[in-house]
Amino acid sequence: MPETTEPLAAWQVLNRCLREKEVKVVLGGGLGLYMLQAHRSIHQVRTLIPADAWPQQRATSDVDVFLPFSLLVDTAQFGKVRLALSELGYEPSVENKFWQFIGTESGVYVDILTGPANDPRVKGDSRRVRPKGPKLGEDLHAHPTPEALALEAEAVELPSADSTFPPTLIAGPLSYLLMKLHTYSDRSKPGDRRYDREKTEEQAIDLFRIVAMMTREEFGRVRARFAELSHEPVVASGAGIVKSAFQATDSAGLAALRAHPSGSFIPEDAVQSFIDNLADLLPVRTG
Repeated sequence: MPETTEPLAAWQVLNRCLREKEVKVVLGGGLGLYMLQAHRSIHQVRTLIPADAWPQQRATSDVDVFLPFSLLVDTAQFGKVRLALSELGYEPSVENKFWQFIGTESGVYVDILTGPANDPRVKGDSRRVRPKGPKLGEDLHAHPTPEALALEAEAVELPSADSTFPPTLIAGPLSYLLMKLHTYSDRSKPGDRRYDREKTEEQAIDLFRIVAMMTREEFGRVRARFAELSHEPVVASGAGIVKSAFQATDSAGLAALRAHPSGSFIPEDAVQSFIDNLADLLPVRTG
């Protein structure tokens, strides 16, 4: 499994190649959180929970690349993504052909994802989508992620520490929270075929990390956006997960948070701040 340094290097090169083709994509997954935590820690950004209470940065072995919807419906731009992957030596994986690629030299996996894709300008199914119309160049699909709401509008731009690479657009806390809450829910039910205790703990620690690293300005904006989007099914279900798994002190989500190797080092006042802020962001709404 490649260390985080390899996926990071792979992302920087891919992002530069795409920017040279005037294509902007959004980085998600563990690598996005890794980069955000490094940036906010180094620059001592004032956040909801102080950096000394954050869990250690989590290593990651792959790169989650999200295509904004505006790119997904643009055949020419979509084709440039596939061209960049080919130029950099990526080959489609056997398991998830044409939306997951493997670096032939690095062994790094790159997943091509997108947000909700229910639109007449898009063709595909729940596993893979692409723009309607003739394809340009080699095959490429994007794996839809319905929880990645407001992906483009809420993305956070991080400057590069190395002037030879362009800035990185990272999924914003609204998108991250919904994705992590639903992944936690999918993985947390013993007896279910998708149950994975380690993944459950990772999602819980990442949820803490996302809330902890938010600035006050981000918190206010995201809370307002959640209120605007409260009619969306994934927002309503996300609020339900918060209530059932992350509110009571003996709830399963908080048990998973504390069971993670980094969780035992988080001060109790920081855990309580996480509980309160998460409930404030995603309250269960009636009517």
